[in-house]
Amino acid sequence: MPKQSQKLRLQRDRHVVALLAMTACSITSLTLPKFLLLQLLRENRMNAYNLLISLLISIFLAGVLSGCTTAEYKSENKLPPYARSASIQIPEIFGPKVISTKSAEFATAFSPDGETVYFNQWIGLNEDDPILRIVRSKYRNGAWSSPEALSFSDGSHRDIDPFVTHDGKRLYFSSNRPVDEADQENDYNTWYVEQTDTGWSAPVNPGAPLNGDLSEVFVSVTKTGTIYFSARDGARHIYRAEEMNGVYQQPEKVTLGLPDSISIGNPMIAADESFLIISSQMLGGEGSSDLFWCPRDENGNWGEIKNLGPQVNSAYREFAPSISPDGQYLFFTSERPGLAEAVESGRPPGDIYQISLSAILQ
Repeated sequence: MPKQSQKLRLQRDRHVVALLAMTACSITSLTLPKFLLLQLLRENRMNAYNLLISLLISIFLAGVLSGCTTAEYKSENKLPPYARSASIQIPEIFGPKVISTKSAEFATAFSPDGETVYFNQWIGLNEDDPILRIVRSKYRNGAWSSPEALSFSDGSHRDIDPFVTHDGKRLYFSSNRPVDEADQENDYNTWYVEQTDTGWSAPVNPGAPLNGDLSEVFVSVTKTGTIYFSARDGARHIYRAEEMNGVYQQPEKVTLGLPDSISIGNPMIAADESFLIISSQMLGGEGSSDLFWCPRDENGNWGEIKNLGPQVNSAYREFAPSISPDGQYLFFTSERPGLAEAVESGRPPGDIYQISLSAILQ
């Protein structure tokens, strides 16, 4: 082949290789350094091809790593299934027809990722002998699954008020199950189960000082392990116990500046302990049991108790507050007419509602 033809062919091959390299970089949104382009144009065909192969392998690996990083970022920043893109200013029924139904449901708790919700089902509206069990629903394929009873909560005892700790390792609840065979009191105590490789453990009664003779219910826990609960000693009051080296200290009464004659309950503490949400029938408000909130400063001083207002409270009972794991939403139970119509007599069934905390904590 004449030298002139060989020279033209080599020049053409160099340009083809350089063009392919620039095209690959364009597709992957990478910039081809000038020195590489010059190298492709100057080198002979074999070296140019080898350089191009090395470049394409590097581009592929960069794309894989970039894809992994992007996937991880999306996973970390994915909204939990209960979240909304816009603030919820007016309470919405949560999980209509699956979680909230025409029957009675109350007291929600979420796994840390928000993919599982635990709540109470009240089977039968007989207040004297209800069947109360804890169920769970998982978010799968864009919808909440049909609720299933937890293995330890089959309805033989009254299990209520689930709370999942912020690390997801423990689920607290209240139950009238006997502590031992000799226990005939039938009052409520604090219990918990722990997460294992096969699911939740058998229920554990932590004993004193969290449990005593006062019928303890409705546990909530801060990120640092401080526990809040309510107990009846005449009126119903709220107690707080700090955890030190894995051991709970003697609970102290949280009065919020109220006299002992005022009953308050359902204490839901914020993860950072900056505020507390409670329920009461004795503080005035919109009607029956209302929800209130009270700020707490960094020195442990409580501020003024404030009614959450008509956005949350109604002429019916509002109770069982719960704060979402991301701290953005309040879930609560209301017996206002919702999926179930108002009843002429007896206690109406409740539905679970959701509202943005930013809409009510002012």
